[in-house]
Amino acid sequence: MRVGRMVQRLKENGQWDNTIFIFTSDNGTSTRIVSQMADGTLRRGGKGDPRGVGTSVPLIVCWGDRIAPRVSERLADFTDFFPTFADAMRIEVPAEWRLDGVSLYPEIVGQKPLEKEISLMHYNPLWPTAPAPYASRAARTVEYKYYWDGRFYNTKEDFMEEHPIDIAACTDEVKAIYRKLKARVDECPDFRPDMPGAPRRGHYGTFYDFAEPNNPF
Repeated sequence: MRVGRMVQRLKENGQWDNTIFIFTSDNGTSTRIVSQMADGTLRRGGKGDPRGVGTSVPLIVCWGDRIAPRVSERLADFTDFFPTFADAMRIEVPAEWRLDGVSLYPEIVGQKPLEKEISLMHYNPLWPTAPAPYASRAARTVEYKYYWDGRFYNTKEDFMEEHPIDIAACTDEVKAIYRKLKARVDECPDFRPDMPGAPRRGHYGTFYDFAEPNNPF
């Protein structure tokens, strides 16, 4: 409803065709929500879960009536927004900034998209009293995903990540992908998902004071 109101206001103000409108989410839906998928199966939300139920979210981009509707299945994440906005405003980003993201702007305007080979995911919220139960770090391609603890999955064939791959039995091509993903994760050392968050400074309430322990979702 609120998204519809924003769209309507842009149209009323004559700015709909002058606005790149992006709708997305920072994580999956609450575990209390069960959705019916296109094939009829039911899937429970996974907010905070590092698997697809918690990290695969809608990304809808509109630019008034200037772009035709289409669907893209390539890899994208939040780090892509900065270079996208810079491109849209025709601002050059200094090379020394070494951005992780790639611009979505060419794809938005119908040009050849810039490919994003690997996406890095890090989730380790500093909760006040206990470690986050789903704290993890992983790198992924469109098809494969590697976790900091060595787990490796084909997420296209195993969306819920129930069957880890034995890398020793893989082809040389898959082993090369594994090494790339592991190297990306290893660039960020000293990950301790078993450590609780830093102590609070002062006595103030947060959302976690009113949620079930270790399960505020």
